[in-house]
Amino acid sequence: MKSALRAICILALSFTEVEAFSFHSLIRSTTSNISSDKLDTSRIHDSLEGGSKTVQNILQKVPVVFAASLIQISVMASPVHAEVDIAKGSEIFTGNCAGCHAGGMNFVKPNKDLKKESLQKFVSASLDKDEVKDWVMKSGQHSRMVFMKAPSGNGKLTEAEFADVTAFIVDQASGDKW
Repeated sequence: MKSALRAICILALSFTEVEAFSFHSLIRSTTSNISSDKLDTSRIHDSLEGGSKTVQNILQKVPVVFAASLIQISVMASPVHAEVDIAKGSEIFTGNCAGCHAGGMNFVKPNKDLKKESLQKFVSASLDKDEVKDWVMKSGQHSRMVFMKAPSGNGKLTEAEFADVTAFIVDQASGDKW
């Protein structure tokens, strides 16, 4: 879907570039009619007559181009993550999180387990994966923790790894799989 929107935006913008190029050519040819010796006003007027159609064409496309630009900006600005990998998240969870959270439990703070109701109450009412990921990444105990089996090998999970593991957690919680 996003690639289709990008293609539409690029197509709309390319039409505008063609119009802008022809408008630029018109200005160049019109100004070449002006010399210090004499001013051929009839040629300038004729060029501008044809040019006004180009200007009108450009102005007619401004709303379309503006809308296409907004769509392109929103597509580019939206959080575009590589697809999360729930299976990889499961592996990361088993190797790094299950010590405290086996079966969706929380052995450190039992009332804040990883079950649907708790996540909705304490983290994200909508179980939004990005909200859950951000909460986990920013929580004190997880930000200070050394993950012995972190895939990166440096004891820290990358943002993509947090995205995978939290996608797994949300999948488990939302499907009542714990």
